[in-house]
Amino acid sequence: MTLEIHSIRAAPDQILFGFSLNLTNQGSVDAVGLMVRIALNQGSAMTEPVLARFFDGAGGSVLRDDMALAPGAGERLDGEVVLPRATIEPLPMGGKPMLVPVAAFDVTYHWDGAGDGFGQVAGSFVIGRETGPKESDRLAPLPLDRATYVVSQPGARATAMRRSL
Repeated sequence: MTLEIHSIRAAPDQILFGFSLNLTNQGSVDAVGLMVRIALNQGSAMTEPVLARFFDGAGGSVLRDDMALAPGAGERLDGEVVLPRATIEPLPMGGKPMLVPVAAFDVTYHWDGAGDGFGQVAGSFVIGRETGPKESDRLAPLPLDRATYVVSQPGARATAMRRSL
């Protein structure tokens, strides 16, 4: 599972994130009944216990349901998610209100045949503005002191909080 952030746009009442989630079946049998869920919030609200509960099935929104992926096949899910400004508690940085958003994705599936089973791939990503080459570890937070803006170099980095069953 990889995440690409294509756009970050701030409006007076919300921050919009355009993304592509890339999924690949790395197994040897069809993965069926895939359900993809998403959760988005500020980083301080996406603590390890909150993410663990999300990975356990609590909260979030269904992005796609009842997908199937053949062995080696992949699919790109494009979408846009919104974070209402009214739900954001600004993080003061350098005397300015900032936002460090975190998106979490949870993909559950099953397979048929010998050894019927259930699988899950879940992960979380910090979202921000690129500060250098795409391979750089650092992303800049998003300013909340401007009513509208577009981030010219949006980016995402996987966090250590993930699950694979």
